[in-house]
Amino acid sequence: MSNKLYTQIFTAFDGTTFSSKEGVEEYVKEKAVKNALGELTNDQKLVEFLVSNADEIKNAYETGSVRRVTKKEKAALNAALDAVNGIDNAALGFLKEHGLAILASFKWPTVKQLSDEEKLATQVNALNAITENEQLTDWLLESKEKIVEALNAGVIKREISEQAKAGLAKYRAEKAAAAKAAAE
Repeated sequence: MSNKLYTQIFTAFDGTTFSSKEGVEEYVKEKAVKNALGELTNDQKLVEFLVSNADEIKNAYETGSVRRVTKKEKAALNAALDAVNGIDNAALGFLKEHGLAILASFKWPTVKQLSDEEKLATQVNALNAITENEQLTDWLLESKEKIVEALNAGVIKREISEQAKAGLAKYRAEKAAAAKAAAE
């Protein structure tokens, strides 16, 4: 007999149930992405291909761009360093000792600035490696903005309240006034 007297269930818009909030959010996001891509192309096989290769396609589009460390990546690094701290191994002493410095200074390797032609050639090569079809690669490059928008369709964007906007405007005005007064 289970000690649980009740469980929380999350229900999606179509009645599908999940045991976690993350599960339902992922499901809703995937449905939104598939619907957006379906509007872009009526080929269901192509939609499945785009969804299954979404990360690789986004990375190909970002080739030659400066990459910043996201909060999610920093949290993953922090969790990895915490896991290293929990391991009793003398060989990991350096990581244990300098973990905070590693976390604070972590950056992705610098990227060489590419001209527009070099960037396009690199993107074509990356997309050709994924698709193995030059016509599809050409379409992916022509429809880049629409595809990126469709792949981000399920992302829930937080609205900024009017009160927060007003507070920020007030703060900026006060800072500008203080800077002006200091300059005089």
